[in-house]
Amino acid sequence: MFAMLLVFTTVIVGICCLLYGFRTIGEERERYYFYTFIQFLLVGVMGSFLTGDLFNLFVFFEVMLLSSYVLIALGGKKVQLRESIKYVLVNIVSSMMFLIAIAYLYGMLGTLNFAHMAIRVSEAGQDGLLTTVAIFLMLVFALKAALLMYFWLPGSYGAPPMAVAALFAALLTKVGIYSIFRMFSVVFPHQPEITHQLLAWLGILTMIIGAIGAVAHWSLRKILAYNVVVAVGFMIAGFAVFTTTAIAGSVFYLIHDMFVKALLFILGGIMIGLTGTDKLREMSGMIRTTLHSVGCSLLQHLPCRGTTAKWLHRKASRFTRGDW
Repeated sequence: MFAMLLVFTTVIVGICCLLYGFRTIGEERERYYFYTFIQFLLVGVMGSFLTGDLFNLFVFFEVMLLSSYVLIALGGKKVQLRESIKYVLVNIVSSMMFLIAIAYLYGMLGTLNFAHMAIRVSEAGQDGLLTTVAIFLMLVFALKAALLMYFWLPGSYGAPPMAVAALFAALLTKVGIYSIFRMFSVVFPHQPEITHQLLAWLGILTMIIGAIGAVAHWSLRKILAYNVVVAVGFMIAGFAVFTTTAIAGSVFYLIHDMFVKALLFILGGIMIGLTGTDKLREMSGMIRTTLHSVGCSLLQHLPCRGTTAKWLHRKASRFTRGDW
């Protein structure tokens, strides 16, 4: 059910970003198979949500990443090429680490099916070696989800056109977050004092550093990119509390954030298109001429879905205060 909700959300977000892209992407990028690579990206994202096998998850990750490599560089601007090289190198390293973790898990458990792995870990017990592999896998997903190791994200999400950036912000990091949710609630839930405590600290540090990054910049693209980082930290920190209420809050916020990040980046693109700059200091007075954009920006606060998720996290944390 969770996976189907994410797929449904992905479809809606993809349609909205494509509709925005029709008017803004330009004929030059369209000639170089822009819409084809968007479809491949959506296939990779939805396949990652639906698969029940760790190796298939790796395959769909790669389908998604290969498409994103092209979409970042499409257009050939200097900043795009620079950021695409960094993005490719980071994901090559994380994919190599992912394969190593898969090999170790298959050698120890004899299967890569999530349900089978959960049964065998439960029967054999989550010993020190399995916990080490779990932490190694956590680092892989943390790198892909920009959990503390977010150094690649602001530049990579700020380089492509805003239609592409909106799709990236709404979907790509969410695949990494979903993978953490799945692995550490189904396969490796047996030593939360190690794995989930580590996730909690990673989430808290990510929120703090992401907020500092957003406040420190005057570029709208960078501010929106750091907002993605803050949301990643919030979802993981809430999940790490590891109660039914906390997990429900993180799931609720995950779906909410997919819609909101797409809307934020689309509105950011509209603002940049109207003013011709992404510098906030040069955007003053927009409310007098573009009131419709201001009205649209209020939609992200209705019906206060983010507030509901935060309330669930506060409720869960209050009852588990001793564990923190």
